[in-house]
Amino acid sequence: MLYRVTINMTKLSILLLYRKIFDTERFRFKFICDVLFVYIMLYTVATFIVTIFQCDPIPKAWARYLPGTCVNLTAFWYANAALHTLTDVIILLLPIPVIKGLKLPRRQKLALNLVFALGILYVFLYPTLW
Repeated sequence: MLYRVTINMTKLSILLLYRKIFDTERFRFKFICDVLFVYIMLYTVATFIVTIFQCDPIPKAWARYLPGTCVNLTAFWYANAALHTLTDVIILLLPIPVIKGLKLPRRQKLALNLVFALGILYVFLYPTLW
């Protein structure tokens, strides 16, 4: 349960950082950050509740020999991974149009885009590092 909460709180902190750093109305940046923020908060609450109540009765979650039923955990984890990857990619791509519009030398823009490109590389390589 704490994994889901901490990973999503990290995303929320990045979005708050974006709002503070990129003080712009370009591409409705703040609105997109706010929508993504609300989505991640609701997603965190939903996955937290599903994790708690994944089995009926609840103790079956850690004692599989008990009679009862559980949600399809494989499907839940795959859906969870897909949604985490999607939000990661959106969070990484979000500032790129804003960076493109900054009045910076080309070299600095390239360096900033490279930093975000490394983040995207991490999103796709991370699952293979397990």
